[in-house]
Amino acid sequence: MKLSKILMIVGAILPLFLFVFPMWNVTLEAPQYPEPLGMDIWINKIADHNPNDIKNINLMNHYVGMKEIPEHMEEFDIFPPVIIAMVILGLIFGIKVNYK
Repeated sequence: MKLSKILMIVGAILPLFLFVFPMWNVTLEAPQYPEPLGMDIWINKIADHNPNDIKNINLMNHYVGMKEIPEHMEEFDIFPPVIIAMVILGLIFGIKVNYK
């Protein structure tokens, strides 16, 4: 098998790690909190590092005029099927397409 096909297949499989690891990790440090506040943004949810971290982040955001972090967004419904479609298309292109 050619190196280009192997790279295409590996590159197509890598987005599946988005279902295992968070896409983003946000950590906020402040003097009034002994432990930093944090949240992980997954492909289909937002989770806090410690209990009530998102609640405390929303309280701090309120004081500077930001909106609250929503528990559910439309993107969480759209991202998983899009990532799966990209993986399937990448695998098809990696296996079937001739790169000449």
